[in-house]
Amino acid sequence: MRGFSAPVLSVSAMNLPKLGDGISFQATLADYVFDFPETFDFIEIVPDMMWQDAGRGRSPRYAVNADARDLLDRMAAIKPVVAHSIGLSIGTAARFDREHVGQIAEWRRRYAMPWHSDHLSAMHAQHHRGMEVNVGLMMPVPCDEASLDMLTERIEHVRATVDVPFLLENNTNYFTIPGEEMSEAEFLNALARRSGCGLLLDLHNVYTNARNFGFDPYAFLAELDLNRVGEIHLSGGMELFGFYLDAHDGPCPEALWPMLDWVLARAPNVGGVVFEVFNTNYPDMGAESLSHQLARAREIWSRHSLVAGYLSERGRSHGDGPVLCGRGPRRFIESAGGFRPGCARTPAPGGDRRAARAAHRNVLPPLVSDDENRLHAASHQRTARRQTGRRTDPVLG
Repeated sequence: MRGFSAPVLSVSAMNLPKLGDGISFQATLADYVFDFPETFDFIEIVPDMMWQDAGRGRSPRYAVNADARDLLDRMAAIKPVVAHSIGLSIGTAARFDREHVGQIAEWRRRYAMPWHSDHLSAMHAQHHRGMEVNVGLMMPVPCDEASLDMLTERIEHVRATVDVPFLLENNTNYFTIPGEEMSEAEFLNALARRSGCGLLLDLHNVYTNARNFGFDPYAFLAELDLNRVGEIHLSGGMELFGFYLDAHDGPCPEALWPMLDWVLARAPNVGGVVFEVFNTNYPDMGAESLSHQLARAREIWSRHSLVAGYLSERGRSHGDGPVLCGRGPRRFIESAGGFRPGCARTPAPGGDRRAARAAHRNVLPPLVSDDENRLHAASHQRTARRQTGRRTDPVLG
C-alpha cells in the first residue's frame, strides 16, 4: 500500500524559474566556468560525480569529495545550480534506491536548487547470481502499464522527499523492446500526467533515435505534451560502426537548432536549456566552440522569452490565451538520409501529419554533414589515443 500520494501538478503549476541557458559541469570545465561566466546563466551538475558511494546499506554510505564540494560552493556563489543525477536507476525493477533520493534531498537543500532531474532508464541490473551490476549504459524502460505503475509509485516517493520539481529525461535507445503497449511519446505523456513529474527533453536523444531508427523527430515531438517539459538538453554525437551515438563529444548537429526553435515555440514551461559535453571531449572542443554553442542556445532562448513575455502581458491586458506559431511537424528525413532499417518506437505519422509535412517544403539540412562526421571521428580518435590504458567515462545520457 502506498504511504503517500503526491498531488498531480502540471509543470506550470510547479512554477519553474526561467533560468536561461546552462552549462553541464564536468571537471575539465572548471576554468571555463570562472573565466567565461557571462556565456551561461546557470550550472547543471551530476552530483554522483562529487561523492564516493560505498553501496546500499553501508554506513556511512556517501563520502563527499572535499575539493569537489569546495569547487561547487564557489560555483554556487556566482550562478544558480541544478542537479542532473545518474545514480537513481529508477527503471530497475529489482530495487528502488531510497537512500540515493535522501542524498539528493540533502544536496538540494544545501544549494537551493530550483529543480532536479534524472534519467528515465535502468543503469543497474540484477545478476542471475544475485549480485547487482552497473551495465554502464542507460537501458530503456518498457513502454507498458506495468512500468507506469512501478514508476508512478517511485516518483511519488521522490517528490515527497525532495521538495522541488522532479524531471525525467527521455532516453537514447539502441534497440527496441518487443511487445510494448504504447509509443514512447504516449508513455512519457501518461507518466507525467499520472505521477506529476516533469520532462527533461533531450533533443539530441530524440535526434539520435530518429537517425538510428528512421522516423521523423518532429512527428515524435508533435505527439509529446510539450507543456510538461521543464528543461531541454543539447549535445553532439558521432557515427560508429553503423550507429549514430549520443557521444556528447562536441558541437550540436545543425539540425538541432531549428528543432530547439520549434520546441521552445510550443513549450511554455521550460526553465532552461543546457548544453552537454563530456569531460574527455572538452579539451578537443575548446572554449571558443563551447561559447559559440552557448551563444546560439541563448539567442534562441532569448527570442522566445521575449515573445512569451509579450504574450503574457497581452494576456493580462486582453484576456487572450497563449498563441503558438505554426502547425504540424516539419519534414525532417530526406529520401537519401542514410537511415538504417529498424523498428521505430514511434509509429510512422499519417493522415493530417502527412499533409502537414507536404505543406512544409523547406526541408531541413542533412542530419549530419560529411564535414561534421569527419570532425567528430577525428575528435574520437584523438580522445581514444589520449585515453589508452585509462578508464573512460561512463555513458551518462
